[in-house]
Amino acid sequence: VFQNNDELSPRLFLSSLKAGGVGLTLTNADYVFHYDPWWNPQVENQATDRAHRMGQDKTVFVYRFLTRGTVEEHVARLKEKKVGPVCQSDGR
Repeated sequence: VFQNNDELSPRLFLSSLKAGGVGLTLTNADYVFHYDPWWNPQVENQATDRAHRMGQDKTVFVYRFLTRGTVEEHVARLKEKKVGPVCQSDGR
């Protein structure tokens, strides 16, 4: 995906879960931001695993954005019932 492996150049790969969640190896990535939650938690896990590949030598940090009172919040609550609660940044 990235043609320039220069560590000093800023890079960003932005993709939807379905388009970028399979068939990619993103071992240069050490931050993953989920901004479009999916009903099936395994779809998000698969997308996160694009950064957790052989050759990854850095810690990978995963963040999920969620806005209160939205459909995405409802999706997150349904997923909690399936796999358990997600850690919140506000400590609740």
